[in-house]
Amino acid sequence: MRFISLIPLSLLTFATAALAFPSLASRHYKVQDGHTVPSTQDQPARPSVTQSPSQAGIQSCLHSSQKARKFVLPDPIANFTSKIIPDDDHPYRAPCQYDRRGPCPALNTLANHGYIPRNGVTTTEQIIQGCMEGFGMARDLTRGNANTAMLSIGDADELVPPLPGCIDGPISGGLSKAGRIEGDVSLTRLDASEGSGSRFNPGLFDQLLLFVGKFGDNSPGQDTRLNSEVFTQLLRSRFNFEKANDPKLSYRVGRQLISLAATALILELFPSFPNGVNANLTVPELSSFFRDERFPENWVRRAPPAGLPEIVPTAGIFAKAITMDPPSDTVVSPGRNINGTYVQDPPFQNILCEGYMATVETDIPAIFNKQTGILKENVDTMLAAMLKPFADIANCTAAVPNGQAGV
Repeated sequence: MRFISLIPLSLLTFATAALAFPSLASRHYKVQDGHTVPSTQDQPARPSVTQSPSQAGIQSCLHSSQKARKFVLPDPIANFTSKIIPDDDHPYRAPCQYDRRGPCPALNTLANHGYIPRNGVTTTEQIIQGCMEGFGMARDLTRGNANTAMLSIGDADELVPPLPGCIDGPISGGLSKAGRIEGDVSLTRLDASEGSGSRFNPGLFDQLLLFVGKFGDNSPGQDTRLNSEVFTQLLRSRFNFEKANDPKLSYRVGRQLISLAATALILELFPSFPNGVNANLTVPELSSFFRDERFPENWVRRAPPAGLPEIVPTAGIFAKAITMDPPSDTVVSPGRNINGTYVQDPPFQNILCEGYMATVETDIPAIFNKQTGILKENVDTMLAAMLKPFADIANCTAAVPNGQAGV
């Protein structure tokens, strides 16, 4: 499970807000009816993040720079109400062969219904608007986790040029790129060293359903409903399995914060809200979002939107349950496997501040500190947006990007 676009992450993706939108066209592909299709009958295979820049067909760095464009956050939706999603303007259409899909079931769902571009090549503003409109997410979450002015929600795509001068490498990696947006100990995706960490894994989803059957709540009819205990037990199980079996496991404090927030978002955003009341997430709804990547039938969007006041307490329940309450041999402790031994991170006092600092200092390239002009303004805007929710809730102080570029 990754809900990566819905929580504060990396300025790697923020920085391209300084680019003008280039035409969504290339030597090999074009956009038709919202989907990516070949420009000619003789087209190469779609590039993936494992291919070189020449294989991917991405422009050379000398020609990739775009005219700067100031990033502007979309306004909150006025007169926001509960409503059935999708509406008539956003019918489900399965992705075409060349469309991009990635690790986030929410973004994949939004793309399949056209709340963001159906080809999976989208923009910061479209992601924010789509999350607010489709899932009822408040902007106090979305403004701190916008990704790029232009990005692929899956693998790298030649429709998305690299940053000016390739300051973060020659390929603008999509959300499937391991190490930045990707993370280990997912509930429905493999770890990076075990295979494709961005693609839905049916076996892991079946394991999730087993935990629902064991720890879920009964309800009228035959639907078992998900609760915090389901995810608490599954997080413990997944962590301890990967700790023992993944020699390259990396589950640092920033990744743990993302895991907790993502799980909280599932319980707060995925259930239907008939009459404005959380009916609790059912197995059919869960399957619709994760397996089918489409909105369930007669699904009602929550209102008012879910913001930090709804997410933080739920995430706090998970944090306490997996780090303090279980037996010592099942505690979920941030750290990583080094030469076959799991090395825990140093103790921390505040997971919110520590997670925020780890994300900024490790995931965001230090070279972003040296930008000028509109690019610098956009970097500053997004850094401030990342900090604000953490400062408001936990009095966190600003961190400075110190990560590597092009990795």
